[in-house]
Amino acid sequence: MDCRSIEIFYNEYKNSISTIRKLEKKLLGEAYSYERWLYFLREKSKTIRALYVQNEELFDMTVGELKRNPELLDMELAEMFLTHIDFFMAAGYRDYGVVVPVLDVLIPFYEKNGPKARLFDCYYFQGLAIMEQYRYEEAAVWFGRAINLYPDIDECVENYRRFHIMCAGYYRLLSCRMQELPDQACLLEYYQSAFDLWTKNVPDGFLTPKKTDAIASIIRTVAGGAINDALTWGEEILPELASVVRVEYRIRQQQGKRVGCEIYTAYYKLQWKSGEIDQEAYAQRLLDKYREEIGARSGGYRYGAWDFMSLFDDELPDEEFDEENLFYMNESFACVQYVIPELLKNTDDPRLHKELMQEAYGYYAQMDYIDGDSIIDRLIVQNLKAILHYCTDVGMVNLFILNVFVHRQICTAIHSLMVSSLAELITGHLLDFYPEEMAELLGVSSSDEALRRREEWMGYAKQAGLCHDVGKLICSDVINLQSRRIQDAEFAMIKRHPGCGGDILHECPVLREYEDVAKGHHKTYDGKMGYPREFDNTASPHRLIIDIITICDSVDAATDRLGRNYTNAKTFRQVLGELEEGSGSRYNGRLVELIAKDEALIADIEKLTGDDRAMTQFQVYKSFVRPDVNFVPEDEKYIRPCREEDIARICAFSGMTEKEQADVYGQSGSFRYLLLDGHDTVFGAVFAEKKDGENMDILQICVDKRHRKQGFGSMLVEHLTNMAYSRGVRHIYMREVTEGHYDIFGWRNGFVRSEREGYLVREL
Repeated sequence: MDCRSIEIFYNEYKNSISTIRKLEKKLLGEAYSYERWLYFLREKSKTIRALYVQNEELFDMTVGELKRNPELLDMELAEMFLTHIDFFMAAGYRDYGVVVPVLDVLIPFYEKNGPKARLFDCYYFQGLAIMEQYRYEEAAVWFGRAINLYPDIDECVENYRRFHIMCAGYYRLLSCRMQELPDQACLLEYYQSAFDLWTKNVPDGFLTPKKTDAIASIIRTVAGGAINDALTWGEEILPELASVVRVEYRIRQQQGKRVGCEIYTAYYKLQWKSGEIDQEAYAQRLLDKYREEIGARSGGYRYGAWDFMSLFDDELPDEEFDEENLFYMNESFACVQYVIPELLKNTDDPRLHKELMQEAYGYYAQMDYIDGDSIIDRLIVQNLKAILHYCTDVGMVNLFILNVFVHRQICTAIHSLMVSSLAELITGHLLDFYPEEMAELLGVSSSDEALRRREEWMGYAKQAGLCHDVGKLICSDVINLQSRRIQDAEFAMIKRHPGCGGDILHECPVLREYEDVAKGHHKTYDGKMGYPREFDNTASPHRLIIDIITICDSVDAATDRLGRNYTNAKTFRQVLGELEEGSGSRYNGRLVELIAKDEALIADIEKLTGDDRAMTQFQVYKSFVRPDVNFVPEDEKYIRPCREEDIARICAFSGMTEKEQADVYGQSGSFRYLLLDGHDTVFGAVFAEKKDGENMDILQICVDKRHRKQGFGSMLVEHLTNMAYSRGVRHIYMREVTEGHYDIFGWRNGFVRSEREGYLVREL
């Protein structure tokens, strides 16, 4: 292991994540055509498998080697690891497995050797990574350690690290708020600390007044969310915390701004719980707020991305700064998260309940696809429990759950449909051909009774398959991880999903009878192994259906050659041999025996898990994705050579005069490209100069500020790279400058520090 191998690993790993995201987005965009969709599905699977193998090798050579031999670490290697973790986190990547194992070695190293600034970085990044695992109390401890290293912000000279000190205060508060039953005294302490860091102890000129006001509102809103939850759990609220809600409510009204749904709901819930208003008045206030939000979203739902860094973006002037994008829960989500569940709980008008359900469904139906964030996942689970508790229509519940899955984990939505189809197929077939054996397994008096209730049993098995994995909603980031092998800590998080699924189904009356299936589908047939350990599947009245779902779950996972990228798919006959090996211990022996001797059933399972699999997957895209795909060929982005007449259009966002831009244009020769669409809208440009036979310098990369952070710069660099390689270029250089975030952009796109001073290089 050396510095070069560390650079290669992190850059290749980031490139693979970007590639996978692009492939997923491309697949979603092809949902209008089965043929094109199937082509890209196969290409995606093939590409991701190759990336998986590559990343595993690179991971073992770097992170794996460090874990096995921490004594190899010296200051040079430590700095290289931490530099890349810094870039990795700053670029928005959240990946426990390539961050925490390294930090676990770096922290004792820097605690012993210093410097303090790098130890601070370790503590801060450790807190961020651990938050993704729902280990909020631990995360709060790490953020506290980071803050305590710099009790006076002015002791720190680097502005970006000062910003991280302030962020540590905010994230510690958020970690406390996300705990199910946070200690209110602790919450109050963290709130005051965060508020002081962002409003009282801020270095001069660090934040504009508008941004300071925005973060103050956010910090009060985070506390308001915790107060909302505490009131729901029936806790008494500390007067100092209650005043936080009242202050935020009053300030928003005085400023003529909409009061956020978290604060609004907490404000009137406090009044109701204290006897200032009655329940009827509380419900009316909620209805007023709901109607206000409906009116405010006439242009559609808001899906503001988490954009905390815009507070510290010198290129973003106050007039373009939108504070709503700073909320984990923008107002649309906050309405669904707080107002709608409270209205469902405190009103009994069936027409209003139906409208509220449709409103919540509409919000989730228009969410971005494949968009990860573990805190959002936790809030969605909380929201589903609150909303589905009042839904009496099984069909609506199924649509709701599948719809959320399609947007958070499309792979789980497809898997659930496959397990459902397999369970229905196997249950129906066994009842038809082995009614006596099935009657005994089902615990009914005769084969006639088993056959008479055939549709009931098949329907139960089908529904059980649809909702058995609902608990996976707590861990989208890990479930969607396809670029490397899941590690022990991540698998421990996945192991929570059966229990979480049971909790969700328990809160939904129309699906409560499937609670045991969710909890038990990862237990072995004999009950001796699997998880959760505390659940006894052998005592469940639904044991046979649990056994069927367990088999179907294993069969689908092992035979999936299109969606699972970490292993080569097996044929069903190969899987059947494994079922027989685990017969009587891991799997229900009688079920395995009945399946194994039925050639017709085996043929049907082979067809469903083989030739029919792609069509089953496409049905998910067709049903949930295609209605949202408005394919217009003119919207397609493409890259063409830049022409002289394009110079004025580039100047509109490059910041150069026409003469300056023309000079760059002339210097670049033939390596100048423009990114635009069929509407002739220009999004960006890149200019490069070939220095000699194998070397090239990037002279300029510019993207229209309105379209930053959409990957357009990366598209231009990738096109330039391909064209340069085809003409014999083997090294592309780019200036290493911190202004405009070019350094981070370079690291994200495969550039590393070069021997040429002041430049990054990408080897082709």
